[in-house]
Parts: sequence; C-alpha cells; structure tokens
Amino acid sequence: MAKSKWYTHVEPRLDEIYEWACNGLQDNEIYKNLNIGKNAFYQYLNKYEELKDTLTRARTKSVEIVKNELFKNCTGYPYWEDVAYKCKVKKYDDEGRLISEEDVIKTATLQKYSPSNVQAIQYYLNNRDKKEWANNPHANDLKKEELELRKRLAEEEIWE
Repeated sequence: MAKSKWYTHVEPRLDEIYEWACNGLQDNEIYKNLNIGKNAFYQYLNKYEELKDTLTRARTKSVEIVKNELFKNCTGYPYWEDVAYKCKVKKYDDEGRLISEEDVIKTATLQKYSPSNVQAIQYYLNNRDKKEWANNPHANDLKKEELELRKRLAEEEIWE
C-alpha cells in the first residue's frame, strides 16, 4: 500500500503552510505548492487537526495584520524610504586643477509621513461605531421595522 503524502509532502511543511496562509495564499495555491491534489488536501484538512489548526492560526494572524494596517491608514504613520540622487564628483590635482568630473548615484534614507486616509477612516468607523457613523442610519431603522412587520404578517399567515 502506498504511503500517504501527508507524511512526506504536508506534515514536514506545516511551518511553510503557516507562512503561506499568513501571506494570504488560498487553499488552491497551498495544495499546488505542496504538490498534492485538491481532494487529498481537503481529506488531510478533515483528518489531521494539525493542518486545520495551522491554517486557522495563520488566517487569524493575517486578519490581525490587516486590521493593524487599516488602523495605521486611519491615523497616519511615519515610514522610511530610500531615495536615490545624482551628484557630481570632481577630482583635482595637487595644484588645484580639475582632472575629472563624473556623475555618481548615491542613496539617502529619508523619513516621510503617510497622512491619514479618509476612506479608511470612514470604513473603520462604519464598522466599529455603526450607531454614530452608519452611511444611512435611517435605512437600518427601516429594515428593522420591515423585518418586524414581515414576522407579524408571517405569524398571521397574511404574508406569503
């Protein structure tokens, strides 16, 4: 009987699978990287708790990373950027006469600031403080009233 690919292709690579899932790879990309089939991947996912746990932890972490990045975009943040610039290098002889002149590319690391993003702020507040920041608060109230009306009518068997 053939040995399962779980022991050769999957189990030894759980750390890699974790990193792939943290970086946003989908199931189909993961099982292709593992060189196993779709059916085998999902069988292993159902059979081996380690794989399920690895993917769950990784995806939870990736959501946290995205939440943190969203918050940074809401508040603005400093960052460092390498900037290339051109300068002239002149060489002189002992008597002060110009011998050569050449262009040289140098780099400098500058601190810059990314200002807050209004769309990120709106998205964050719409989802975190719905009472104060809903796009259309009256529509939510109307939907609730409509649902209550539908429930009453369904109970009275008027609504079909």
